[in-house]
Amino acid sequence: MISSLLQRYNRTRYYALFGGRASLLRLGCLRTAGYGGRVHNGGCVGNWDSSDDSQLRSVEQVYQLKSPTEHMLLRPDAYIGSIEPAKQLAWTLRPDSCGDRMSERELCYSPGLYRICDEIIVNAADNWQRDPAGTKDIRIAVDSTTGTVEVWNNGRGVPVAVHPDDPDSRYVPSLLFGRLLTSSNFDDSVKATTGGRNGFGAKLANVFSKEFSVETRSGQTGLEFRQAWRDNMTVAGEPAVQAANGGPDYTRVTFKPDLARFGSTSLDADLVALIQRRAYDLAATCPGVRVYFNDQQVPVRSFRHYCEMYAPPGSLLVSAANQRWLVAACASGGGGVDSNDEIVDANYGFRHVSFVNAIATPAGGRHVELLCDRLLRPLTEAVDASLRNSTALGKRRRRLIDAFPAVKPSQVRRRLWLFCSCRVDNPSFESQAKRRLTLPASKFGAAAAVPEELIKGGSFVSVLADVGKRGSVGQAVCSSMLAAAADSASNRSREKSLAEASAAASGAKVAAAAAAAAGKLQHANLVASGVGRGNDCVLVLTEGDSAKALAVAGAAAVPGGRDRIGVLALQGKLINAREAAPTTLAESRLLQLLCDVVGLRLGKRYETEADLASLHYRRILIMSDQDTDGIHIRGLVLNLLHCFWPELLLSRWDFLRLLVMPIAKATPPADVKADSEEFYSMDSLAKWISSKPDWRRWSLKYYKGLGGFTAAEGRRFFVRLFSGQSVRLVRRDAGQGGEQDDAALVLAFGPDADARKAWLAEAAADDHQSDAAPLSSSLAEELNKSSPNAELSCSDFIHRELVQFSLADNRRSIPALMDGLKPSQRKVLYTCFKRRQRQPIRVPQLAGSVAELTAYRHGDGALFNTIVGMAQNFPGSNNINLLVPGGQFGSRLLGGKDAAAARYIYTCLSPLARLIFHPDDDALLNYRMEDGERVEPVSYSPVVPLAVVNGAEGIGTGWNTSIPNHSLADVMANLRHMLREGGTAEPLPMLPAFRGHTGRIVAMPDGRRFVSYGRLLAYANTGIFEITELPVRVWSEPYGCSLASLAESVNNYCSDWRVRFLVKLDPSQLARS
Repeated sequence: MISSLLQRYNRTRYYALFGGRASLLRLGCLRTAGYGGRVHNGGCVGNWDSSDDSQLRSVEQVYQLKSPTEHMLLRPDAYIGSIEPAKQLAWTLRPDSCGDRMSERELCYSPGLYRICDEIIVNAADNWQRDPAGTKDIRIAVDSTTGTVEVWNNGRGVPVAVHPDDPDSRYVPSLLFGRLLTSSNFDDSVKATTGGRNGFGAKLANVFSKEFSVETRSGQTGLEFRQAWRDNMTVAGEPAVQAANGGPDYTRVTFKPDLARFGSTSLDADLVALIQRRAYDLAATCPGVRVYFNDQQVPVRSFRHYCEMYAPPGSLLVSAANQRWLVAACASGGGGVDSNDEIVDANYGFRHVSFVNAIATPAGGRHVELLCDRLLRPLTEAVDASLRNSTALGKRRRRLIDAFPAVKPSQVRRRLWLFCSCRVDNPSFESQAKRRLTLPASKFGAAAAVPEELIKGGSFVSVLADVGKRGSVGQAVCSSMLAAAADSASNRSREKSLAEASAAASGAKVAAAAAAAAGKLQHANLVASGVGRGNDCVLVLTEGDSAKALAVAGAAAVPGGRDRIGVLALQGKLINAREAAPTTLAESRLLQLLCDVVGLRLGKRYETEADLASLHYRRILIMSDQDTDGIHIRGLVLNLLHCFWPELLLSRWDFLRLLVMPIAKATPPADVKADSEEFYSMDSLAKWISSKPDWRRWSLKYYKGLGGFTAAEGRRFFVRLFSGQSVRLVRRDAGQGGEQDDAALVLAFGPDADARKAWLAEAAADDHQSDAAPLSSSLAEELNKSSPNAELSCSDFIHRELVQFSLADNRRSIPALMDGLKPSQRKVLYTCFKRRQRQPIRVPQLAGSVAELTAYRHGDGALFNTIVGMAQNFPGSNNINLLVPGGQFGSRLLGGKDAAAARYIYTCLSPLARLIFHPDDDALLNYRMEDGERVEPVSYSPVVPLAVVNGAEGIGTGWNTSIPNHSLADVMANLRHMLREGGTAEPLPMLPAFRGHTGRIVAMPDGRRFVSYGRLLAYANTGIFEITELPVRVWSEPYGCSLASLAESVNNYCSDWRVRFLVKLDPSQLARS
């Protein structure tokens, strides 16, 4: 892990400083376009102005002409896809399967390199289409040692004749393999079921190869042809033509890809595995052809046999075919019921393995859609009929199944794995990569007619749908329905357990909840008096006391507001109700308090007006801060209601609402006649600033929390609120988006962290890097401008609003690899650099400067802790403290928790800081902008990777990191080694190391985990032990307390830096130890 970190650090730091800008070297000085000022390269410093840049470049340098071949090499992604090696999921032969099982695994390969190899393979398959009688063998060979790929096929060879239209009188093979935009596929009046289309094909392999050769024998002309090219098709050898002497026709293409262009040094194992799988693909999709890979015949007997290599063990595979289609299907996750009559419900979802004219289409396309359209309806009807009429189900399962409505096509699709190979006339694809067929089904020609067995009443459908057949799709659908019924029963049991636990705790717990509510709750008068008019009342939930005061002031401005509006300050975040155990939920103070105040009962359903009439409050209004933490509170309340009372979220009950509050306000100067501007997202504020030349004259106020609003503003918002200006947060009905709402909440708060990672990775591409903005998508703006009582679905809330909290949580919780800093640490460091803070000042003073210079918008306490943590230097903390501790900043006695209050301690910049973060780099960094002002950089570029030296710890949403500290000397030695040996050098092994720690650290066998040991000295025959070191981050005081209960006596001689315990064990304790 550390090796990859160091390699990535070296590459990333170079790119961050130089690689991202157009630069040129003149007289040893670095000149970077887009920056005017002083820059450095070694010891040379020069002045320049970027406005002169165009004068230094000629017209031909600015406006460049490229040949087609040069354009291909310059912009390969337009022709063959990305050339950069990347990790992707792909199917290959399972290494331990003796060639009869496929497995999906993560491979690292260059898609472009795979594409050029596949173009030659598809050419061989195309020859079978042109001459099925003559093409009986296809041989594919890959030599990883020499980096050579060879594809050979018999059957009709390329005609060896001079092309009459070529002004240079070249042979047809010379044109087909060595001249761009030549092909036999340009005549659209000819219906061809081959893979070629655009006239690139084999030429792409030639252009991206160091060496390329072709030889062919043509019985049509009685000639043999050989020609070679080199250096990316720029140098063509002379063709050699001779009489064929009566041998059989064949074609052989041999090439050595230009591996350096693909970021590789050899044809690695992952790429070879993909090419081997393509050999299996050809054996399956070209019936009657013997396919060899590295001289071994591929053991695929038929398309059905090929599909059996993918199908889950025990599943029922059904196949069908006609002249244009080879089709097979099975259950996607196995499913069914095992021999013990237990439900087996593996992971599932629609899957497909598909081909068009022998081209693999992993992204599917119109052929897969056509097949699904023709198959799903009859298959769904057959599955439903089989379920209703099956005699294979017992009484208990029969009752469960009968309780379900008719089976839907979406249920069947989720359990279906489809295999298909079709022959389509003149296919078209989304790109030259040919991963997805885009040709409309109306142009499929004869391929539009799928096999008859797939139509209603066909054997394919009836067998696949039979619930009584083990491993069928019908049995898999039955399994999923039974699993859903079991989940429903489990949920009811959990709710019952929770209700019982809650009832058992009701006496003391409710009293405790009432005591906790003292000063935090202000009931509506109608609820407090108990006169039975609770259905007219609204409970406002706020984060803290200041927001509660604002809500109370606002309620007083609404006619009858104090009678109908109650306010509860949560004073903390609710727990995630979706994963907590019943006993944990029953002991939750906030949950008990909320249930008691609203009148909710765990385990009860609220499905009628009479049910809702039993509640103290008819509606909940969430009035949280506008920042991302406020979003999280809204999400936790929504999650709680969805877990236990999902029916309350239905639109018809209008139970949960959000108050949309502005996040910033601009007030005009006295001499400007204009209204104040309110902004509901940071995006809209930024747009306003950019469109307002005199914006600096306006007074900008940022509302970090609701406590920043005045009582007058609160009254105005509440008047608007009860005039309909609030947002209804709803779960849509089933069939109208309710399933998406449920799935979104499970994604955000459920146990599947991997799914959350994928969700956040997709969202991160549009992230605006602001944890203050409520929504980068400006959803708040949309809702504020929408009609009164606008509705927001749970799915939209999760995917457009809660995702912003999750992204911000990861940004501020997980350090950046580049500089090893979290955003708050980066703000502190930037402030110290800007102030040249070399003289000690009190921590609160430094925190104030940080807030002023970097637009820091969180609590002072968190910033105090950040500053204290950056100055700590005891064993187990920083190996390099960037700030100097002046006073008690904590020790290894309590792991830093014994630091003095911030108002008593001083700090300043460490002398090492500017050696690590070189001041000459500052001009080359990218800086963030806040309120039109430049603040701290997006990332610093330290000369050593602090994420490795000081370690990195952080837990975010879906992601976490834990990198241990390492010795600065070891890291510097490794960097020097890698620089000397070149960019591909492997780092030297390193063990974690913590400054001042004298114990041992040992690597585990997996190389990713380590064990830390302390030091112990035993005095022979005395029962006395001296402990002089503890494992890393085991703190002295807690450890000493634990020793007291284990030993006869303990003498503690520990200091703030050193560990020393003298422990005496009596004979019985000694025997046990």
